[in-house]
Amino acid sequence: MLRVPSVILKNTNVLSAATDIVYLPRVRKLLERNSSSRLQRIFKKFMHPYEIDHYNTLVKHGSQPEQKLVYVAGVWASKESLFKSLPYSSQRPSAIDIYTKLAYKSNDLDGKPKLNLDKKRFSTGCSTTSYWDKHLESTRYEMSISHDQNYLICILLHIKDAEP
Repeated sequence: MLRVPSVILKNTNVLSAATDIVYLPRVRKLLERNSSSRLQRIFKKFMHPYEIDHYNTLVKHGSQPEQKLVYVAGVWASKESLFKSLPYSSQRPSAIDIYTKLAYKSNDLDGKPKLNLDKKRFSTGCSTTSYWDKHLESTRYEMSISHDQNYLICILLHIKDAEP
């Protein structure tokens, strides 16, 4: 996890920053070597249902392999960054719950990537509800994703919303 010195974060609403880098040929191999049904099982381990539906829409509309590759890699990098940005506590949910329930990657109307928190899906138990209340209530994420031929990088900021 990217550790930002506290002196830099003083007097800001940034709670944490995290980054992840993905080697695209590895993801390409995953997509090429697995059947559609096997990919769906793999995706359920790290994707929110919204993300799986979006991937299936890309497939249905005949999107180029490169577009599907960048999408899957972007989802993975955003989830890894999310996990790294969350404070550890004894109540912190499992990685699979964080990846598949807490948030999903989408894009705004301008194409900018964003990470959406899903309180309804995430808050299914006592410990997840209290973790949400303590660490995620009144917060949001700002995200940037960039890629070239072989690498994709995600930078994620966890921000406390300004109090009214």
